[in-house]
Amino acid sequence: MAATGSERENKADPPPSKAGSTRFNKNNIFEEPDIPEVPEEPR
Repeated sequence: MAATGSERENKADPPPSKAGSTRFNKNNIFEEPDIPEVPEEPR
């Protein structure tokens, strides 16, 4: 487990809350190109 790498990225990027949300959204869009940032606006 590389705690230094994880911590370093977390510090450079926004909080884990925002980073996780953004990463999840991108993953969802990549997996479901049918809903590109659509379920995020109505939400």
